[in-house]
Amino acid sequence: MTVHICYPEDLVAEGIDLEISKCIICCKETKQRAGYVGIFCPNCKNIITGDEWVGDIARYRREILQLTKKQIGNLVGKSKHTIHSYEWRKCPEWYLDKLEELMLNKK
Repeated sequence: MTVHICYPEDLVAEGIDLEISKCIICCKETKQRAGYVGIFCPNCKNIITGDEWVGDIARYRREILQLTKKQIGNLVGKSKHTIHSYEWRKCPEWYLDKLEELMLNKK
């Protein structure tokens, strides 16, 4: 029996290179690739399928920043429960903008 581990890159192996554009998750200008299931960003290694909603994007960004809900809540002056609500229910635009600012300032 053989085991095959599938990486995100595998799903866009024969994809089409796109123009340089900003990834909605990592906020970096990259040359993305369109593949079988969506758009692959070589920087953050995520595939954007089009099914993501704002809360998903906010959660992905927080995870890339390696911050807990409590840590990001302290940065923006909200509780960890409010951050959970932003990521799973209704995400305000200012929160997504703040995460983008943190992503761009990340070393």
